[in-house]
Amino acid sequence: MRDRAPRIQTSLPVLLDGKVGVTKHISSTGILFEFDDEYVTGSQIRFELEMNTPGGPLKVMCSAEVVRVTKESGRSSIAAKITRQTLLVNEH
Repeated sequence: MRDRAPRIQTSLPVLLDGKVGVTKHISSTGILFEFDDEYVTGSQIRFELEMNTPGGPLKVMCSAEVVRVTKESGRSSIAAKITRQTLLVNEH
């Protein structure tokens, strides 16, 4: 049995290929989000998340590998293993 990073259920916008999806949950090592397009298991993706924090907006740029895709109600649920992440602080 493998250890899993704690998951946080949250609804954040995910920008992928110029389109917006929404997270179901996220952890330090993976993400599950809903998206209108389908992706193939094993494919490499790049996406970004933007979060509002007390210190101001924070953008997270991620690279990931798609590990599972399921289809529900016309939308895809995409599970991906995060392979790289970069935090960017938006300065105003």
